[in-house]
Amino acid sequence: MSLDWPLILAFHHIDPKRSSRYVLAVDRLERELHHMLELGFKALTLPEALARGPHGSRDAKERTFTVTFDDGLSSFASLAVPVLERLDLVAATTIFVPTKWVGQDNAWREEPTLLQRLAPWGETEERLLGWEEIGDLAARGFTFESHGHGHVAMNKLSYDDALADLMTSRSLLADHGIMARYFAWPYGWHSPDSKRAVSDAGFEAALSVKWGGHDILEARRIPIYGTDHAITRRLKLSGRYFDAFDTAARLAGKKRYRR
Repeated sequence: MSLDWPLILAFHHIDPKRSSRYVLAVDRLERELHHMLELGFKALTLPEALARGPHGSRDAKERTFTVTFDDGLSSFASLAVPVLERLDLVAATTIFVPTKWVGQDNAWREEPTLLQRLAPWGETEERLLGWEEIGDLAARGFTFESHGHGHVAMNKLSYDDALADLMTSRSLLADHGIMARYFAWPYGWHSPDSKRAVSDAGFEAALSVKWGGHDILEARRIPIYGTDHAITRRLKLSGRYFDAFDTAARLAGKKRYRR
């Protein structure tokens, strides 16, 4: 059985009160991160976590973790930042930004199905941080990286289209003083052509979500959902989440999740 250390946690929306699949109430965010620190978890930067992870060259230590937020949403600044500063997790936090949408609403959202409308499932409409806000947060010690340009599913793109999207993202980030080293796959989806594009665009690593794990261009992250129950939360912090997830996916016949 393999272990997940260091844990790379992935968050999205933060809300003043409510939680749903991609939305976490701010008091729950603070409670769960504080609980980890009370249990003796040590926070790492993302480069440290990748260097100590399954594709790195250094030994992984138990109870180590790093924090990532996808999309660069405005709730990160208004709600998550005070929590992360109180818990001294600024250096351990990385935000992945889709550059086309900076300062705009997250219009890439998929229209929810009827079933999703009846359950706490889908994304919520929210404005992304603007470039000035990103610059202010970077000056305070937060790290920003690439989530691509258009927030498109890279597995559906040709090599040339994927490379163009990635190079546009890197260029825009560089124009604002951010020399991106890492890329987070929108939706976690990738393909051989898009992985080659990530490498050719100059990224050192690419982060997926639950699926992948074959190499440094599909490093796995543990999603933290507002719908997680107590047993799931314990499993995600145990270091054995991916083995349990892969077993369940294999039994369900979900080939996408197989390593």
